[in-house]
Amino acid sequence: MMDGSLPVHMCSAGFGTASFYPSWSVADGLIDPSYCGYSFDLTGFDDALNIAYSWETPPAKSGLVYLGVGNFEKDAWEWYAAPQNGMVSLAEIAPYRSNPDNTMLVMVVCLAPRRSTSRHPHRQPSARGAAHG
Repeated sequence: MMDGSLPVHMCSAGFGTASFYPSWSVADGLIDPSYCGYSFDLTGFDDALNIAYSWETPPAKSGLVYLGVGNFEKDAWEWYAAPQNGMVSLAEIAPYRSNPDNTMLVMVVCLAPRRSTSRHPHRQPSARGAAHG
């Protein structure tokens, strides 16, 4: 779910969606991208995990959306270019699980030059992972 304690910039949440309104160009560097943060409860997830997402209104160009996953072991964000298949797979979830609250943090950053609307990302077990409960 969208997490109000994480930064949000040029993004608004609707029922099950988030709209991104970046004001970004290559010449500007990283000034005014749109982004929002999500937190996921990992209780019951023990192995590999997928972060799935989809678009109602996709960005005008591919390669302009990134997902950042908080790595608590490294105390750093790991960034992934959002793949066309709508899924980022994590081989293991231990580094991404906060202790003691079992939370995973995900940031979505959109650099597309026009409004894009995504369905909120969600976590799901991978073919190897399993949800218990």
